[in-house]
Amino acid sequence: MTAVDIRRVAEHEGPFVSVCFDDSHDTEDAARQQELRWRSIRDQLLARAAPARSMRALDEAIIEGPPAQGRSGRLLIADRTELLVDETLPRPPDRETIRVSALPYLLPLAERAARRVPHVLAVVDRIGADLRAVDADGAETSFTMHGREHPVHQVRQGGLAHWSIRHRTDETVRRNMIEIAREVARLADTVRAAVVIVAGEVEARAALRAELASRDRRFDRDGGIVEITSGARAAGGDRSAFAEQVAEVLRRTANERGRAALERFAVELGHGMAVEGLPATTFALRTANVHRLLISGPALGDRIVRVGDGPTQLAGPALQALEDVENLGDASDLRRADEAVPVAALSIGADITPVDEQQAPADGVGALLRHQ
Repeated sequence: MTAVDIRRVAEHEGPFVSVCFDDSHDTEDAARQQELRWRSIRDQLLARAAPARSMRALDEAIIEGPPAQGRSGRLLIADRTELLVDETLPRPPDRETIRVSALPYLLPLAERAARRVPHVLAVVDRIGADLRAVDADGAETSFTMHGREHPVHQVRQGGLAHWSIRHRTDETVRRNMIEIAREVARLADTVRAAVVIVAGEVEARAALRAELASRDRRFDRDGGIVEITSGARAAGGDRSAFAEQVAEVLRRTANERGRAALERFAVELGHGMAVEGLPATTFALRTANVHRLLISGPALGDRIVRVGDGPTQLAGPALQALEDVENLGDASDLRRADEAVPVAALSIGADITPVDEQQAPADGVGALLRHQ
């Protein structure tokens, strides 16, 4: 599911059926537990008058989808005619969400997108590299580079012959690293990489890092390039340790990007280029003046907003209780804020940064503005 897809989902017409639930498959009776869980969710959706075609689409997704591996969550969203989203989440949600409403529940998708870090992974040795580039939408490009293979091994003999062979070996490795660095830099530009991860032979890692830093200052800063100790081009390495180290680098990078967004928000708040709280944020969305929305679902809670004719026409927070939205249905001008605010942000091309409840702006929402 890519950022473009999220915006497309927001453009569909409701009503929408949105369910987000624990889809873990880590016990002996996991299949039976999933069956019971879906039966309960299905009963609740029918009680809320979910459209029949929406229910068929969800049933098909549950029946035909492969079982999850380990602990995970799942998000399903359907409009009145078809399934729009079937996304596996990296961990179960803190609480189950079951909704039939005029707008889709997109926060889990925004959270998933925020954890997706554009990056380049290079596993290198003296004669080549296995390269993988992943962009912000999760699209992946992978290929292998083969450099010159002779000579790349030094020999144990002295004298002029030894010096000559060593010199040619060093020169071959250096030229290979130049070619690999050029391709890594190109990939980093293409996917707008937030980090380059380098694995493989120790000497090759150091040579590639030095070559990258010499050609581009962004690779010379902290965090621009990260070396990991697991991973090798040769078969037989510890793939699980390698995968975990890569995942840890990406988690750390995602957290750093989130902190940077919060730090910028705090600075811009003092300069009049950011706002917080539901009244100010909905006003900024209504005037298409939001560059980046900061939002915390738990902090926003069950707050309600009034809406107008279009997705950006948020009239501000409403005092009504959540039950009023559920009882009045689509005919009401009341909407859940955790549905209406993200949809409004996406409709004006704003980015969305989910934040933790403890770090959330007032009311759970804030915005970096496009202009004062």
